[in-house]
Amino acid sequence: MKTLIDYVLNKQSFKHFIKNPSDLRFIIHYLEREHKLVKLTGEEKVKIKRVLNEAENIREYITDKLSKIPAFHGAMVSPLEGPIIYTIIRCLKPRIVIETGVANGASSTFILSALEKNNLGKLYSIDLPSKDLLLKEEIGWLVPQSLRHRWELIIGDSRIVLPKLLAELGHVDIFLHDSLHTLEHILFELKESYNYIPKGGFLIVDDINVDWIRIVNQKIKTDKFELFYDLLVLKK
Repeated sequence: MKTLIDYVLNKQSFKHFIKNPSDLRFIIHYLEREHKLVKLTGEEKVKIKRVLNEAENIREYITDKLSKIPAFHGAMVSPLEGPIIYTIIRCLKPRIVIETGVANGASSTFILSALEKNNLGKLYSIDLPSKDLLLKEEIGWLVPQSLRHRWELIIGDSRIVLPKLLAELGHVDIFLHDSLHTLEHILFELKESYNYIPKGGFLIVDDINVDWIRIVNQKIKTDKFELFYDLLVLKK
């Protein structure tokens, strides 16, 4: 955090943020992440800080893997999305997590690492084959073999697969949308998952258009929500 604050206070950086306000917004959300996670999870700040530090080890692993690839870009290893999801899972200790959208498997690696640390839970991932995978690797190629015993990857369209999977499992503690980022599709996945989420469970939307948050909150009734830049976290 000190590095980020020093960077913001630097005169040249200040000029950069004036020209690029979205970058300043990112810094603000980063500095607020511990406080927001305390509100969402009810955990003490000291625990949140410790778990976020744990998440940095996973982020370093993913950064190292991706940095060797020409198509790598920093958004894939943001200090917000992955560590936030990791921290929520470490605090909630879910038995079942479902995510839609896997691609290279960065978010899957964060989720599975948290489940492994908890020594509890399983991740069900739904995805379609993608032309955007780096080096045309298999879906989820980033996920280490040591974590795959908690993982079931389902290849298919979430509009078909998700309702069937939810009915089969009977409940889901945390649902993560990271597939087709249209308002219609987001609402479809959230509505399908909502009735299977217990009180205190989470629905998470990555890459949310901030203009859609009001609509999502009107359609999906939750106890509280927090926004981490473009990661929307809803607590039922």
